[in-house]
Amino acid sequence: MTLNPCPFCGGKESFIERLDYSAAYVQCDSEVSPGVACMARGPVGMQESDDEDVPGSDAAVREWNRRAGEARLLDALKRCRFDSLNMSREDMEFITEAIQGEQK
Repeated sequence: MTLNPCPFCGGKESFIERLDYSAAYVQCDSEVSPGVACMARGPVGMQESDDEDVPGSDAAVREWNRRAGEARLLDALKRCRFDSLNMSREDMEFITEAIQGEQK
């Protein structure tokens, strides 16, 4: 599975880290300023199959990519003009709040 860019810094230097014998998570190692790494971590994925090279990696990547996709959608919504979407401000705020709630 391919890792999407980090939902926090947008960096692409992420990797899968094994947590224990049946779990893993994705961590971002992208440099956000000279000598400083993002170090954002995704949700812990639990092993789903004995075929996984790193136990839990499939679930960890899936959750990382879901969060990254939501962050990109939120950024896109923030850049949109309400009048050009044929959507009310209330509907747009509802969508934005729902996405932010999912990221917490």
